[in-house]
Amino acid sequence: MALDDVGQIKPAVNVARALLKIFENERLRLQEIINGTKSIDVKNRPPARVDSTTLKPDYEWANAQNDSIGDVLWLVATLAKRADLTLTDEDKRVLDDIVHYLDAIEYWQDADNGYWEEARKVNASSVGTVLAGLIAYRNYFGESDLLNEMIKKGREALDQILPNETITPPGLKRETDAAQIFLVEPLGIVTDEQAEEIVEKCTAQLLRPHGLIRYIGDSYWTKDYRSLLGLGERTKDFSENMAERDQMATPDAEAQWTLFDSLLAIYWQKRFEKSCEEAHRQRARWHIERSLGQFVDTPDGWRIPEAYFLEGGKWVPNDHVPLLWTQANVLRMLAFPSPQ
Repeated sequence: MALDDVGQIKPAVNVARALLKIFENERLRLQEIINGTKSIDVKNRPPARVDSTTLKPDYEWANAQNDSIGDVLWLVATLAKRADLTLTDEDKRVLDDIVHYLDAIEYWQDADNGYWEEARKVNASSVGTVLAGLIAYRNYFGESDLLNEMIKKGREALDQILPNETITPPGLKRETDAAQIFLVEPLGIVTDEQAEEIVEKCTAQLLRPHGLIRYIGDSYWTKDYRSLLGLGERTKDFSENMAERDQMATPDAEAQWTLFDSLLAIYWQKRFEKSCEEAHRQRARWHIERSLGQFVDTPDGWRIPEAYFLEGGKWVPNDHVPLLWTQANVLRMLAFPSPQ
């Protein structure tokens, strides 16, 4: 979407086509859940991860990721609405199966692995992302009783969950999760009041010197992570046993992610555009400068890491450089008119 936003339409469409191909390959899996011949267990769900060259799926993963499906629906329908992407009859059948799949799993109350691919729970960020995808789909294809009912249930669920991350099952409650920022930017699926509450709460509780932590108590890239886990273990699937990784966590040493400052900068730029209030302009500029300050100099040029983590008493970039997700957010931030 960032590529399309800045006029690089062809590569954006190529990505959308690849994503549609993944789901075309998985239509039988979708249909088996829709007609009830397969359960909604993680092992039966469409893959969230594939080989980038062959599109070969990884079924041994935390594949209950409704957010990823909602994002695909949102991207494809939005590009089609902009007339940048022309949908074939096969594309339309795939999208129709995706919608019926989301209804079959009752996304508005489905416990999924979410944006962070961790323990399954009902995530506001996942419910809201699917809701955004369904609305984009309806904006392009038109209304139906099924769509209207699914959107109604999703909106009711999201309003009930926000502003607190009230999630199930018991014991997995997380009051503040930075993934809710995606509901503000780029999805714009929450009300102005909800957006302000999400932004202020995440800023107050999750903002750190080098970025934002995902949530309090996050153990991913905790203090001295490289010495705690070998190279092949750092990104393994912990979704079924979060306690194994969480026992390594050090209080107040959560990794500080680069994902969010660029999104917050866009939020405050939009607020300033509407209000012309100096405070909004200043907050936008502050996040812009923080976002640009997160880049690191590498042999391949300036790149932005996934996060900064505490190692040997110093905050350093983790191994994942660049994080394309962050670079997409920065691209959108820089394309937005700067608050002079």
